[in-house]
Amino acid sequence: MKRASPLLQMTLALVGVCGTLVLLADLFFGVLPNPEAQTLQLRKSIAEALAVQVATLLHSDDPALLQRTLDGVVTRTDGVRSLAIRRADGNIALQAGDHAREWHAVAGDTSNAEHMTVPLTTEGMRWGSFELAFKTDTRNPVWRLLSQPLMVTLFFLSVVGTLVFGLYMRRALQHLDPAAVIPGRVQGTFDAMSEGVVVLDARGCVMLANKVFRNLHPEAAGVGTGSALSTLPWLAASLPSDLGQHPWVRAMSARASSAGDTLELAVGNAEARQLVINCAPISDPAGYVRGCMVSFDDVSQLHRANRALHVAMTELTASKEALVLQSAELELLRATR
Repeated sequence: MKRASPLLQMTLALVGVCGTLVLLADLFFGVLPNPEAQTLQLRKSIAEALAVQVATLLHSDDPALLQRTLDGVVTRTDGVRSLAIRRADGNIALQAGDHAREWHAVAGDTSNAEHMTVPLTTEGMRWGSFELAFKTDTRNPVWRLLSQPLMVTLFFLSVVGTLVFGLYMRRALQHLDPAAVIPGRVQGTFDAMSEGVVVLDARGCVMLANKVFRNLHPEAAGVGTGSALSTLPWLAASLPSDLGQHPWVRAMSARASSAGDTLELAVGNAEARQLVINCAPISDPAGYVRGCMVSFDDVSQLHRANRALHVAMTELTASKEALVLQSAELELLRATR
């Protein structure tokens, strides 16, 4: 199983920390609303407000007006399925909606989110009670749980946070200078190498580059941390069009070192440089490839020397052939005298 990249691990860690902080804030300070508690409180307020109106209308001794009021409440109040005025002896005086079907008696004056009971008193004595039956939440329990503000917040944080933190961490890592944490003597040794050396991460982006590499081409001096080596314009022009054939890509894919790849690097109007590329993948203790070290050996002088030697050998061969021909002609002249 492929191990997650450090970038993904750091991103998930940040999302996990943020999620934990949200949970702790809600646990200790209740920063996120509780829909069930809010619904219960809202319905309790509605029931108490209606009970006050009902008590007032009861004192007016106008049953018709009271009935119209109850019917209007059921018709116009969202969530109310039925309501009734029950006397102390248990008989219903007035009702609206199918209260017999909707109402389920609760012990004493206990109320819940679906059934509310408000005591009615007159002259300090219990006259009866005002009962309201509200709509029941019929949603699937799993969906009801997932729709909770806490769950919605955590889901939003997981999705959007992963994207935002991932982009932020990628940009941050691109702008960090790994050379800043390398001791001066190590950096000096790195720069003193006779070959151009660059260290890549697993995505083929530059993490470190020594002075010789930056002197390979006028544009190489501006190579920044996080730049993809394969897409550097001055280098890409001399590389195969197939990204998979780039030496460092092949080395990381095969998890094996590669050596002897040659490259002719064009340098403006100057003579092209002849480079030999060697690659060595960098693995962690678990064996996962985390990057690659690439060296660029400038063999231009050797190439020019070989070319000059080849020209000299060609000229020497031609001179030898001309000398043999002249000798043959001389022998022919002697033979004809």
